[in-house]
Amino acid sequence: MSILQKLWQDKRWIASLLILLSTIMLMSGAGNRPTTTQAQHYTPLVSLPQAALVSHLPPPVTTAFPAVDPDYLYEQLDYMTSHFWRRESGYDTNLPSGVNGSDEFTTYWAQEMLKNLQGFDAQETVLPFSDNGWQMRPAKTPGQNIEVTIPGALHPDQVIIIGSHYDGMSDSSQSAYDDTSGCAAELAAARALAQYWSANHVYPALTIRFIIFDAEEQGQVGSYAYVNSAINGDLANVVAMINEEQMGINYPLRFLGKDANGPLALDIMPTAGTTPAKAHLLNLVQKMVAPVFQEMQTLGYTSLAYHGQNGQDVSEPIFTQDQARYLPIVPMKIGAPSSDDVPFGYANIPNLTIGDYTWDTDIPATDPNLPQQYVFPNDTTWDTLQLMNGYASGSTGPAPALKLALALPAMLTDWLLANSDLGGLVPPSSLPAGPISALGDIGCAEPGQPLAFDAQAAFDPRLARNLLRYHWDFGDDQQADGLEVQHIYSTAGTYTLTLTVSDRFGISSVSKLVQVTSSPPQYANGSIQYAAPYGSLDNTTYEPPPISGDINPSVSTDPPPTD
Repeated sequence: MSILQKLWQDKRWIASLLILLSTIMLMSGAGNRPTTTQAQHYTPLVSLPQAALVSHLPPPVTTAFPAVDPDYLYEQLDYMTSHFWRRESGYDTNLPSGVNGSDEFTTYWAQEMLKNLQGFDAQETVLPFSDNGWQMRPAKTPGQNIEVTIPGALHPDQVIIIGSHYDGMSDSSQSAYDDTSGCAAELAAARALAQYWSANHVYPALTIRFIIFDAEEQGQVGSYAYVNSAINGDLANVVAMINEEQMGINYPLRFLGKDANGPLALDIMPTAGTTPAKAHLLNLVQKMVAPVFQEMQTLGYTSLAYHGQNGQDVSEPIFTQDQARYLPIVPMKIGAPSSDDVPFGYANIPNLTIGDYTWDTDIPATDPNLPQQYVFPNDTTWDTLQLMNGYASGSTGPAPALKLALALPAMLTDWLLANSDLGGLVPPSSLPAGPISALGDIGCAEPGQPLAFDAQAAFDPRLARNLLRYHWDFGDDQQADGLEVQHIYSTAGTYTLTLTVSDRFGISSVSKLVQVTSSPPQYANGSIQYAAPYGSLDNTTYEPPPISGDINPSVSTDPPPTD
């Protein structure tokens, strides 16, 4: 136990001073979102104990792993869908959020993510890329992926990626189901993780990167740019990619809230493959449903009321082990489903998509309880949170079944991230004596070309960032000092890059192999040819089921939700 921790336990009056100082620092850094790839940080003066993390109170029930709050997830989905409309990638030229809300969406999402991960030195990086737009309508602005990184305390060189996309088609409005639901799930998963870490005084073992991709609807352009450019030199260090894609119209929801309709399915789709890493992920995926169901019941989610045939509600048990059949595990070939997992699959990275894909002909039919004419109209003018509630209960008001259906994929994700066989947790006794060393993204490594490196993710929870020292060894007899550096490798080859970070408490290092080649791996985007000519989906044949309430409300100006 450090001297600071002993003082904290023995001198409670210090807590108020430390909380005040930490709050001042946080307030001074808020609201200054970078416009380039410069990261943004929220670094406390000290590692505060659970009582000081007032915005990250632990769950009310002692849980075996991070517990997602369904109400929080729903509130975030409600706010983002009602305020940031028509998020076409490449066309937001400072337009109002009701005309094209892309920029406002990314600003809000990043700020909320950083708030949720406060105390763990989360950093934001904006990653712009060239966006051509639709086939018959060229883009006016670049696309941009948004990445928020939490450094791993034990293996910071190894990375797990959690991704979803935030863009929509030209005729979409809220894009609630496809795929604001995935963006909200990322926020809820991160919040639950940070609450659990704080309550149990642990850190993530591996580096975690939460990402929202742009231009998915144009053919996974953003995720291909991420793989082919932003992390091209770091692909060998990505342990797994989890794709959160269109969720909520799934178990334990029953169509229109009717008991007779039976639960809908939630598809769990790891990429098929025979590599040891892919087999390892598949093995974990096959184990995750049972403990997550048990945890949901421990949290009190044991039954739901559905509409009976006689007009009376019927209470049905949920999250029982026999109902795991509604979460089919379907190993898929690369490219099916066609989402942001695809370029990671071609890069041979183990990946998993969690979502409802009953509309996709590549996926075996798993939803006999949903009439074919009512397959949810994803990313059209009908794709609203109000319609999702209608599918869950028959009316547009907040539906408990929808809240649980949204929370379930995030719970499955957090089980994987906390599991020692994939993500894992590190107790204080296993932390390095000095800072936690971590590297930022490594792009394409080509001989004779400058390559940027940064140590923005490195931190020591006991000290301010300006008290850390950074030393780089590039593995070619060249060295440098500083938080951010550039280096040119003159010849092709494999080099060991080592970052050493030190402060008055100690020293720690992290190393990665950098493969410098004149032909870095590039993965051709076969999906881009399928992009709609003008970015419009033909949804004229869809007729919504009988639902009480307004399915297509106007843009909201209500303030964001508060904890």
